[in-house]
Amino acid sequence: MRIPPCISFAAFVFWLLAVPMDGPLLAAAGIAGSARLFLPAHALSLTLIALFLPSQRFRSLAPAGVISTVGLTLFLFIRPDLAQYLLLLLGFFGAFTTMAACLSLGATDRPIFNAALGLATGNLGLFLFGFWPGATIWHFLLTALPLLTIRQRTLIIQGASDAEKLWHYLPFILIFHVASGLMYGFLFPAYQQAAAFPGIELPFYIVAVFGAARLAPRHRDLLLICGIVLNMAAFALLQMGHATTTNLSMYAMQAGAGFVDLFLLAFLLAFPKPMRAFGLGLATLCLGIFSGQIISRQLEGLPQGVSMAGGLVLNLSLLSLYFIGRKQHRSAIMNSDPEFPRTADMPHYETTFVPQVQLPENIRLLLSQQECQVLLRSLAGKTYRETASELTISESTVKTYMKRVQEKLGVSGRKELLSRLADS
Repeated sequence: MRIPPCISFAAFVFWLLAVPMDGPLLAAAGIAGSARLFLPAHALSLTLIALFLPSQRFRSLAPAGVISTVGLTLFLFIRPDLAQYLLLLLGFFGAFTTMAACLSLGATDRPIFNAALGLATGNLGLFLFGFWPGATIWHFLLTALPLLTIRQRTLIIQGASDAEKLWHYLPFILIFHVASGLMYGFLFPAYQQAAAFPGIELPFYIVAVFGAARLAPRHRDLLLICGIVLNMAAFALLQMGHATTTNLSMYAMQAGAGFVDLFLLAFLLAFPKPMRAFGLGLATLCLGIFSGQIISRQLEGLPQGVSMAGGLVLNLSLLSLYFIGRKQHRSAIMNSDPEFPRTADMPHYETTFVPQVQLPENIRLLLSQQECQVLLRSLAGKTYRETASELTISESTVKTYMKRVQEKLGVSGRKELLSRLADS
């Protein structure tokens, strides 16, 4: 039985929130500060995988990494006195679980929707977990064993790299998540004491994720704006120091995180070589959260200091986003194609066989990776037989993919297809 990738991704999200990210399971077991041990090791392991591990080698090692993650999670229950060492190992081996769970989304026809569904389901699981508090062996089994459903099924497309555009966005990812780390390190303890309805903050995240999934195909940059504005509101509310504003601050932060998390997944899934993109992108995210938590510890007991630092960091993230937009806008003007315009802010599918054709961003988000490859070859004048030969699939499969493309784009022929692309 094949498990849908969104379910496997949800299992990963649930585990991440419940265990290594200062999750309630470890808190109930008396293990504190898990994220500060897990995140640096996780970032290092993700970077090493992205830079030095070939994709085929990763495929062979990923199952062992998932099994190791499950075993180490269960061992935290057996030997909590060794938690600091186990969390370091969990950071290293858990990187294979993280990569496999994220990359599996790329094998679906609707990767953005499946990413949103996985994020929402994982957070919903954490919400329901709140009605069954504790740290028994059953809690650990329920958290760890679903990770075994994760399979690395991603189609890795061999083509031109968009690494330059990834490097453009890494400063923003780092700076924004420093602010997230500040909030996680300072707001959560305050919220636990002032929460009107513990756990009710998670539905705000879930609603934001699904809203972001609706906006992503045509207004992906808007997700970043929503995330930044909501986080600025969270810092402003936190500064007021009342129980009500602390609750509202948490709700705003969770909603902002939902928008940015969905943006990041959509952004990284769009790369022709997503393994490298996910490794570097998620490693940068981990370092950002870790740095923010360290800063929050230095400002402990100073809510105004945290608010000022958070506001400064978020303004820096906006500034980095502005310079990213300017640089990529100039690049888009220099390399624009009047028939198939490039988007100025997102990577596009490029391949060595049809370098003159790029799919607009909103089209790519509607199609699976295989459908994009078939469409690109069709636009380049390849016959169904030639396309089938190059992709090592049957000619009937190529026809099926093209039929799906036309259905998703609402066209009935090549002329309408070209018109639809030109208008996008």
